[in-house]
Formats: sequence, structure tokens, C-alpha cells
Amino acid sequence: MRATRVTRTMVAMATIVGGIGLAGCAGGNAGPPYEVTSDVISGEETQEIGVWAPDADGSWPVVIGIHGYGGVQSDWDVVATELAKQGVVVFVPEFRSTSTELDIKADLVCAMQYARSVAGDYGGDLDQPYTFVGHSLGALIALVSDADARSGTEGVLESCFEGNRDPDVVVAMEGTYYDTRGDDLTVMPATGTQVTLVAGENDETSPVWQSQDAADALRAAGYDVTLVTIPGGTHGTPLFLDPSQDPWAPLPTDDPAGQQVVQAIVDAIDSAR
Repeated sequence: MRATRVTRTMVAMATIVGGIGLAGCAGGNAGPPYEVTSDVISGEETQEIGVWAPDADGSWPVVIGIHGYGGVQSDWDVVATELAKQGVVVFVPEFRSTSTELDIKADLVCAMQYARSVAGDYGGDLDQPYTFVGHSLGALIALVSDADARSGTEGVLESCFEGNRDPDVVVAMEGTYYDTRGDDLTVMPATGTQVTLVAGENDETSPVWQSQDAADALRAAGYDVTLVTIPGGTHGTPLFLDPSQDPWAPLPTDDPAGQQVVQAIVDAIDSAR
């Protein structure tokens, strides 16, 4: 596949609170925060994919970010930059979230395959914890195992599923996992996947009980689950966006709630080493 690439360099705009960072990845570099490079790439079978990576020599864990319903990869510009500053390579594919389930699978699975194929160009190391981070609808998608994702795609997406792998870590942020309380949790990650659920205390779109109940259900099923509740967090907090604004306005990069989300993602990756 050919890559179409637009490259820009983003200088770190703010220093993250001390203590956040993935240790032991960067060779001789002094450590985070790093400057960040940001690309937009695509393959012959993909939509556009945003890429954020440390602008430093190193070997970095790879994150696949999955946006929400009606979202776009550029929504992740702040949080992906903040993660890359800490020593993570982040790929966020565009996908047709308002289209059919098959279109969604095609966009995401083909993009994930392509991202893995070029991860090394950005210092990404797939032997380190491979992580899905989903927001809103993306949180639900991130929890779907590879076996379940293949359902209904027989004879259609075989080339993109070739070499596909389940993540070692899932961080599901502000997800809606139930229609009503008391429903069964019907989506399950692969056995052994480490799961972190992030919920905003003031999220009116995906109320905090959604993540609390999902955490209980996953623990009961034998998964290793961490639940992180963000005080004052709203539906846009994980992306450093303020959903009280229309359109959503960006929050400052030193927003405490947003940085708590960054810390939760870094901690999830670090604890899977």
C-alpha cells in the first residue's frame, strides 16, 4: 500500500505534571516530555489516519485511538499530542461512524492493519503493550474482541483481518454500554485483555453508572479492570474538549481533568509491561 503523508512538527506547548511518563523506552534521551511530530497518512484501503509520535529516538508503545459517533481523527489532536509527549505513538483512523456496521469494521480493521505496518517508521514497537483507546462510541468498539469483530465479515474483509490482533490493553473512555440499568453487558474483550474504564463524574451523555456497571460485569467475568472516575469530568474531558460549547471548544493542555485521563492511559500501558 502507498502512504499519502502530510507532516508538521508540533512543539510541546506545556509541560505535563511531573511523574507522568513511560520509563525505559527512549534510549539515551533525557525523558518526557518530548517534542511531537504529527502526520496524516493513508493507505489504498483506508481513510485518513492521524499519527502523533515523539520527535526523539526511541522504541515506543503503540496506541490505536478510536473516535466517537460523528467524530473525526482531528478531535484527538490535544490528547494524542499529550500522550506522544510521554513516549507513545498514537494512530487515530477516520471511520464512517454514521454508516453501516460493515463500513465501520472495514475502515477500522484496514486502518489498524496499515498502522501496524508503518508503526516502526515512527518508532512504534508492537512488542510493547499494544493498546486501544476509545472514546464514546469508540469505547464500545475498543472492547470488541477480534473474534467478535470478524462476525458478519466472512469473504469481505479477509485481507484486512489478516494478521489482526487483539490489544493487550483497552482504555474505554466515556462509553455507553447499556440501554438501561440491569441490562447484560454484551460486548467483551479477548480473554486476558487488561481494561481501564474512564468515566466523567458530570458526563450527561454517558453517565458514570455506565462505566461502573461495566466494570462490575467485566470483573465478574474474570477481567483485570481499573475504573477511573474523573472529578468534574464531562463527555469531552478525555479529548480536552468542553461539550458545554457548541461546537466543542478546546480546553487548555494543563486542564487537570484532561491530564488525569492522560495519566490513566499511561498508567494502563505501563502496568501491562
